Amino acid sequence: ARRSERESQALSDDLADEPRPSERFQKIPRKVWDAKSNLVRSFLEEQYDGRCQICDSGFMKRGGKPYFVALYLVPHVNAKWTDRPGNVLSTCPNCAAKLQHGSVEADTLVEQIRLRSPKDVSSGQMETFDIRLCGEAALLSFTPKHFIALRAILSENSGGEPEEDN
Repeated sequence: ARRSERESQALSDDLADEPRPSERFQKIPRKVWDAKSNLVRSFLEEQYDGRCQICDSGFMKRGGKPYFVALYLVPHVNAKWTDRPGNVLSTCPNCAAKLQHGSVEADTLVEQIRLRSPKDVSSGQMETFDIRLCGEAALLSFTPKHFIALRAILSENSGGEPEEDN
């Protein structure tokens, strides 16, 4: 009974001290980055139907569009050129959080991508790579079109053409 009375009194005190809505915010200057390209999300939606490139899960939003997190490999704020399909993954919220905040073991991933020859785009076969995400084995999959876009970024970043498998 005393606990209930203390909670009621604390609530009454808080309500009495409640500031007006206009007093609860302040205007401050802020930086606003240029908008991300809608073409990147459209590309990922087209390639993966809103499904995660790691666990293949996904769901539809109330409006009927797939929900997915477009996760930039090189953050968009680092440079404008990073806002392109090859630099972004289609992930579910769980895998996005694991990639951003958990342990990711993919020591040779960049080298594997550089050395692997892309499959024919018309084949529809996924390019898959072994990684460890938060201590668990996982596959990172790319459609041929997405894989080619990623290789172009890696090629440009290394200053030349990736080597081809024989």
